Amino acid sequence: MNNYLWQYYLLIIVVLIQGLFCLKNNNKTFLFITFLELFFISGFRNWHVGNDTSSYVNNFIAAFSCFDLSNLYMEKGYIIFNKILSLFTHNPQAILIVTSFFILSAIIGFIHKYSKFVFLSTLLFVILQFSTTLNIVRQYIAIIIVLLSFNFVLKRQFIQFLLCCLLATTFHTSAIVSIVWYFIYPLNIKIKNIVNILIITIIIYIFFAPLLDKIIQTLGRYQSYMGNILLGEEIKVASIIKTLINFIVFIFCFISYFFIYTNRRCNTKFVLRSQFLLLSSLLALCIQFVSIRGTVLERVAFYFSFFNIISIPAFINCYSKGIKILLIFIIFGLFIFYSSIIFIYRPEWNHVLPFELCF
Repeated sequence: MNNYLWQYYLLIIVVLIQGLFCLKNNNKTFLFITFLELFFISGFRNWHVGNDTSSYVNNFIAAFSCFDLSNLYMEKGYIIFNKILSLFTHNPQAILIVTSFFILSAIIGFIHKYSKFVFLSTLLFVILQFSTTLNIVRQYIAIIIVLLSFNFVLKRQFIQFLLCCLLATTFHTSAIVSIVWYFIYPLNIKIKNIVNILIITIIIYIFFAPLLDKIIQTLGRYQSYMGNILLGEEIKVASIIKTLINFIVFIFCFISYFFIYTNRRCNTKFVLRSQFLLLSSLLALCIQFVSIRGTVLERVAFYFSFFNIISIPAFINCYSKGIKILLIFIIFGLFIFYSSIIFIYRPEWNHVLPFELCF
């Protein structure tokens, strides 16, 4: 694995260089070039790149082979999507090409619309999230559906947003949690609210595991996630590390909001409400923390941690130029180091290296 880590660094360097060239008033050019690169990498990847890529390909083959798909664990919307696509082509690579196009174009479009610092948001996406788009395809389809409907949240059109969330659940059931976006978006948040949420989170953490097992048994899904994880028993290293990352992000957003932004020391205007971004980072931290006791909740935390690619650049932009540059080096260096450690010591979490094309 160490021999192929250069592929990950090369992608970051390429995006970084072209971002620096397009830094002034050329956001659309930068985003378009980056989209084409990421789409090529994702859509034309070999079938062994990505933890679940081979199963997605096999399911697509089953869709046009007239096999009985009723017993598949995948949601009905995704199965129908495969069926429709198989009417146009029987080439298994098509499922990767089409899903990659939809996922990446939607995320790049979301960054362009809602990020005040497009370059940093895109770079963050490449560093932290792009490789996961090669793994959890169904959940990314679900999240882009709700991302594309985010304007309904801004316009306070609940019924329209609810329908989009329900549509997203037909691709991945976890998308139902995105309904929370609608209710937390207009909220004002104070330090005492944050303290209360953290206390409730600790209580849930203590008593959640036995309840989660019963829920899983009732639903008959996610059996592999069962098991009470207590101190002295199996340690969920992945959940702990991700919790630490979300903790660092939240602390940065917390300090930036309460000590820089609200003290009128920042003239930056946020596209999305700053309090929503702060609350999203808090909920991502809390849910990720509880996931140490119930790993299945990592999928839920993702609907809030996704906004990190918007919130981190937005809060960085609150600082003076010198501090801003220092923060960029520290934060991005930390995330690159984190991803490198994962690739080296836990490659099974994100099996995308060594990368190969399908040709």
